[in-house]
Amino acid sequence: RELDGDPDVISCSVFNGQPWVDAPFMSASVIVYSKANHDAVHAKARAIADYFEAHKTDLRFGVPALAPGKTVEAVKTLAKPVFVSDSGDNTTAGAGGGSAFLLGRFLGGDVKTLFTSIYCPAAWSALQALRPGERATVTIPQSDAYTGDVTVEGELVSRGRILGFVGEEAGEGILFRAGNVDIVFASVRTSFTMKEHFEAMDTDVKDYDAVVVKQGYLWPGAAELAASRIFCMTPGTATNDFSTLPFKNLEGEYYYVKPE
Repeated sequence: RELDGDPDVISCSVFNGQPWVDAPFMSASVIVYSKANHDAVHAKARAIADYFEAHKTDLRFGVPALAPGKTVEAVKTLAKPVFVSDSGDNTTAGAGGGSAFLLGRFLGGDVKTLFTSIYCPAAWSALQALRPGERATVTIPQSDAYTGDVTVEGELVSRGRILGFVGEEAGEGILFRAGNVDIVFASVRTSFTMKEHFEAMDTDVKDYDAVVVKQGYLWPGAAELAASRIFCMTPGTATNDFSTLPFKNLEGEYYYVKPE
């Protein structure tokens, strides 16, 4: 803000870069546009960059950011419902929405969970002939390098509607119960960002200990429904655990905030 008030400065911005891109000089950056006196403005931009470098270890996630192996147990200690972000498969950031990596951590456990949602055409096709109350065994095929096939056995509970990110009609959904885990299978890629998504599938988040959503930081509509939050650092195309990405072209060392 101080630099933006400088008469020689047109604008001053700090960018976090695109850390998923494997390029030689991908990084955070400070960019200052000036009218004149470029050397002085460049020095001020350098000072801001140096400040961020000096304080990078002070950076923290805004909510608890946990490794997948710690997430299920952490849910048991928090106020319910706990909204868990499957951040590595964050569809609102462009991920595919088909990862069952985190689902596998909840299956077979004692945490009553609503998992929203899985976009898996193979599983969707296998469930089409079922009526409510009928049982089936469904395999969610490997969606990436981090997750093998995940098989779920259970019953079809109900059918409903799937909404898009901002509430528009988008497709169909199936609620499938596998023990203590209710899974929403969706005919389209989406993320449950507001209460209308849950209503369209006739589910109530208050009935669950954990509600898993394909997001990073919760969207405002989802945050309003959560008593507690966990940012789960799952692997995947949208991951925030950059140690899981096989960078080959980055030059020099890089720093990232690690899960707790």
